[in-house]
Amino acid sequence: MGTELTQKIDDRDCEDASVDIPKKNFRSRFTWALYEATRSYEPLMIVGWFGSLLFCFRNAVSASHHICIVAIAVVSIIWAPVICLICRKKRAENLVSRNNMALAEATKEVFSSKQENLVLGWDKVASQLNRKYYTEGDWKTPHCIFDGAECESYFRRYVLKPTHEEETQEGCEKSCLHAAVSIYQQKVLDQFNRDKEDTSVLAEDNLPADSHRNKFTWRWKNFSILPIGVCVLQFSYALFFGTWTLRLIYMMDVILMLAVISTGYSLRLSTTENRIRLLATIANVAPGEDTNRWDVVAKRINAYMNEDSNVTGVQRFFDGKDCLRFFEKELKPLISKKIKEDGVATYELVPLVSEVIGGAM
Repeated sequence: MGTELTQKIDDRDCEDASVDIPKKNFRSRFTWALYEATRSYEPLMIVGWFGSLLFCFRNAVSASHHICIVAIAVVSIIWAPVICLICRKKRAENLVSRNNMALAEATKEVFSSKQENLVLGWDKVASQLNRKYYTEGDWKTPHCIFDGAECESYFRRYVLKPTHEEETQEGCEKSCLHAAVSIYQQKVLDQFNRDKEDTSVLAEDNLPADSHRNKFTWRWKNFSILPIGVCVLQFSYALFFGTWTLRLIYMMDVILMLAVISTGYSLRLSTTENRIRLLATIANVAPGEDTNRWDVVAKRINAYMNEDSNVTGVQRFFDGKDCLRFFEKELKPLISKKIKEDGVATYELVPLVSEVIGGAM
């Protein structure tokens, strides 16, 4: 079992040295986005804007005008990076949308290989598209798409969604998109079937519900101390030195903080792999309406997610009821209503959810 577990983790974490994506070359998504923004026309617009403000400041006729211009300049400085990032994101989306055929072709090429997995596969697709956009002059740098997760999101929005909703397409385009979707859907189904048979990850002995009185205490324990400390210091200062208005404002901050801790972060299982794993586990356990069986599902998923260093303590299931609620709210509705979200796995999970409901529920 230990060998199987090690092999599974290695397959998930290994990287292809030939895949060149911005995620490998930049410290964070933010630094990458700022670099990209400086290679576009947005900074020139910002410089022009500040130049006009400076001109207005020099020709202002009164002190009140000076104050207004300085205020506008301060707000502009705060919002300038945000505006640059938003403009850059929109340009990238427009580029991928116009070239959805290229995205479909790259996806079909990469995932035609039986050895390809979902995580590294999307990194390869992103790398191919980045090179294509750069060499053909559509993008000024070879860093258009940050990583495979972003590329997968584009595929879901501009290829999978139009195909699923049967939007109007011409014959050649329709054939290409459907071919790419078919290959990708088969890859998802293969992963689902493998996960159903994979028992290398043992369930945890306990759930958070076994060692915590309620969700609030569990989330409080896992909540970051920094925002709590800032709120306490602000309220303490206002209590002793501030006005009643300031006390009321900071009291509302504390109340809001407690509300956030009480409701907790919405567990979404944002990666496609985690959602497939959950559905495969439900199909394997077949819990039905038995809350004890749902506890088993929750334990297995928690154990699996513990292997991911990016998952924090609160990003797990509190108990089986929590797991059932997630399934009922996030996954089960996919087969009964129009899907509006494309940021996480949705369309590609419809066949899996249908199978789970038909066989395990």
